[in-house]
Amino acid sequence: MIHYRHIRLRRGFTLIEILIVIAIIAILMTIGMFAFSAIQEKKRTETARVTISALSTALDQYRSDYSYYPSGDGSETSSTKLYEALYRDEDGDGRPDMDPEGKGRLKPYWDKLKPDSSDPDGVNVKRRNGRYVICDPWGTPYRYRLGSGMNAVDATGNRGSGINADFDIWSLGPDMKGNNGPYKTGDNEDNITNW
Repeated sequence: MIHYRHIRLRRGFTLIEILIVIAIIAILMTIGMFAFSAIQEKKRTETARVTISALSTALDQYRSDYSYYPSGDGSETSSTKLYEALYRDEDGDGRPDMDPEGKGRLKPYWDKLKPDSSDPDGVNVKRRNGRYVICDPWGTPYRYRLGSGMNAVDATGNRGSGINADFDIWSLGPDMKGNNGPYKTGDNEDNITNW
């Protein structure tokens, strides 16, 4: 005779239960991605602010040595002029120029401007159109413009048209749009500036 024992049936997940779990996981992943993206954007913005501050300090040291600031009109090429002055690389070879007195290479005003560096703490300096530019965390060149104050003159004695008295430095921010205007509206709303 055959004895039947209680047979437990194993019940699997239904299709609806599986779809609900997948939906919950997808929602949590989406929220996590947005949170991570926001944190990364905040980090880039802070990096741009710190870089602008360091560039400002280096420019003040430059002026202290030469009694004038490098020329700059706020265009994309002004980033090249800023790099050449602060890294002391006017020939554009990626190394500071030789000291005219024969004492080796000139010391940069800010050595973190080393081009194409693998230094994680270095500043993003890239070669574009045969010249180096200082790029912000979004890959666009920082803009530099000579100020409008009495002491804001370049080597030829020209005064700038900047917002600050000495000089202006800014990043176009995450949207990579904007102009040289002083107002934080429209495309300039996310610009990171020293004014």
